[in-house]
Amino acid sequence: GIVRGKLDQLRRCFEVQFAAGRDLRPGQLGSMIQTLSNWLATSDNLLISIQEKIKWADSMSELDKKHRKEVEDRVEDVKKSISLKKLQTTEVVRRGGGIQ
Repeated sequence: GIVRGKLDQLRRCFEVQFAAGRDLRPGQLGSMIQTLSNWLATSDNLLISIQEKIKWADSMSELDKKHRKEVEDRVEDVKKSISLKKLQTTEVVRRGGGIQ
């Protein structure tokens, strides 16, 4: 490889551990161009893959939010239903009615 290193996520930079010399003999230019072209293609593919994963994560997050909202709405409906039944039962008992 032309360069070797690691990504420092804290400092948001690439820390170079090794770099190939910049001097090329005339016969090496084609090879260097091919190596750089391959590196560029790999980087582009990696970027596309990361972007697709971000889109997928965003859509999963939206689905999760929608599902949570549906569950919360259903819980509220059940609470209201239970509260209404309690109120109706209390009203029947207060009027002197009951279950026979």
